[in-house]
Amino acid sequence: MRRGLVAATHFEARIRCSTQRINATSADVDARIHAEFPRRGLIILLLQPIKEDLHLSDTQLGFLTGIAFGLFYATFGVPIARFADRGNRVTITSIAIGLWGATVMLCCS
Repeated sequence: MRRGLVAATHFEARIRCSTQRINATSADVDARIHAEFPRRGLIILLLQPIKEDLHLSDTQLGFLTGIAFGLFYATFGVPIARFADRGNRVTITSIAIGLWGATVMLCCS
């Protein structure tokens, strides 16, 4: 009798822990989604100054923000994610920061 009670209590504790983990993960995803909205709004606010500065047409601007953006993530997202699962994430982060820095330097020159 006592052994069955301990097993049931242990099972209930595991369910409680699992439920708490699910709630924490859900809250984390929700926070990340809400943090993404201001970034998207900021890009939309900056489209007109970017268009004027680079002398882009509406078609070119639409291509940069739509098709090119989607193709870039569709092309490079899966290989980078696969490498992140199998390789060293520090290396991926270092390469990404290096490429970002190089593009910033090229834009400023």
